[in-house]
Amino acid sequence: RIVRYMVGRELTEFFPARDVKPGDVRVRVDNLSSDSRIKEVSFYLAAGEIVGMAGLVGAGRTEVARAIFGVDKKASGSIVLDNKELSINSPADAISNGIALLTEDRKRTGLCLGLACSWNVTIASLGLIGMKRIINPARENKIAADMGEQLSIKWLGPQAPVDSLSGGNQQKLLIARWLLAKSKFMIFDEPTRGIDVGAKKEVYSLLNRLAEQGKAILFISSELPELFGITDRILVMRRGRLVGNLKTSETTR
Repeated sequence: RIVRYMVGRELTEFFPARDVKPGDVRVRVDNLSSDSRIKEVSFYLAAGEIVGMAGLVGAGRTEVARAIFGVDKKASGSIVLDNKELSINSPADAISNGIALLTEDRKRTGLCLGLACSWNVTIASLGLIGMKRIINPARENKIAADMGEQLSIKWLGPQAPVDSLSGGNQQKLLIARWLLAKSKFMIFDEPTRGIDVGAKKEVYSLLNRLAEQGKAILFISSELPELFGITDRILVMRRGRLVGNLKTSETTR
């Protein structure tokens, strides 16, 4: 009843049913270390699998994401996607190889506040909206509008400033960005932080849809209920090291 009063509607089945059977291994991270507190971290993700990552603040979860995405320099280790070892030295390398990162602070490191929603949707896919470094504004608007409709983003249109959107719609816009970029391995770092319960349910449903499309998803969260509600396995970080790899259905909080 409290949730109904908060969002103005009934929310049933808060977490979507996980009917996806993971396929072949799609991502393999081996002995990943960086100067930012992570040491010899190894794990894998299968196609269609949502793998959670738990740990206390400062345990190294975000640092794993940053090292994979090329934000932090890798000291050692390898990242393999679809049986191809990747050379990632920057976020641009990660994006071109099909890796996406939704950062834990969308306003500081995810969105370009003050700029249009269309720009924020298409920034990782400039090749789709122009030629020879010249952007076609009409095509940019059309593509952004199509993505907004696909993900049910509530906005005044693709030219609306992105900071006019609610937190939940900003998150959906960022997901639209990476869908447009045809990302295959998607890292979500605290994706439901600062959004209302109705928007959280929408994010969970989107994650489930992405898994159904065969994406490999790493889901970093400090909220145990959502880790247990949406994931297939849970990795546990402590002091920069991976200390647990648990099947969600066979473990307890």
